[in-house]
Amino acid sequence: MEENNKKSNLKNALCYIPLVVIVLAFTETEKTEEFKRHLHRGIFLFVLYLFVRVVLWIFFFYYSFVFWWLVTLIYFIISWVLFYKAYMGENIKIDPLDDFEEKVKDSLK
Repeated sequence: MEENNKKSNLKNALCYIPLVVIVLAFTETEKTEEFKRHLHRGIFLFVLYLFVRVVLWIFFFYYSFVFWWLVTLIYFIISWVLFYKAYMGENIKIDPLDDFEEKVKDSLK
């Protein structure tokens, strides 16, 4: 049982590594509710990161290099904290994201 739990925690943690989350979204066949939650958060975090980088590049073209480093550092800190918590099996609760996901699910029903 503990071996299965470790595999599940590792799979959940891998959702916070850039581009690995995209591969997991298409290749994973056994998707539990917890895994789906981590998968959605990992994809949302990665897309938000890319969006912010593009917006910064458009509006602050000459200073974008400094901002890119700052945004990248913030992204990696957040993703590694979430990675660690998911790997340790902690229940991660991000209220705004969870509420938004529930509203989307309700509107699709």
